[in-house]
Amino acid sequence: MHISLKTEQSRDEADANGGHYRYRERFVGELQRVLSIPGPVDASKMKTQYHNGVLAVTIPKA
Repeated sequence: MHISLKTEQSRDEADANGGHYRYRERFVGELQRVLSIPGPVDASKMKTQYHNGVLAVTIPKA
C-alpha cells in the first residue's frame, strides 16, 4: 500500500507605513511525499486526523 500526501502553502508578508512598503516578502512552497506501508493493512479502517499542523494517519493491520 502507498500513501501520497501533497500540500501547497502561500504566504504574503508586508510591513506597511502609511501606504508605503518598507519591505514585502512572498513565500510559495509545495511539499509532496509518498510513503510505502509494509505488510498487509486494512485500508477501509484507515483514520486520519489533522490538528495544529500535524497530520496523524492510523492504519490497522489486516
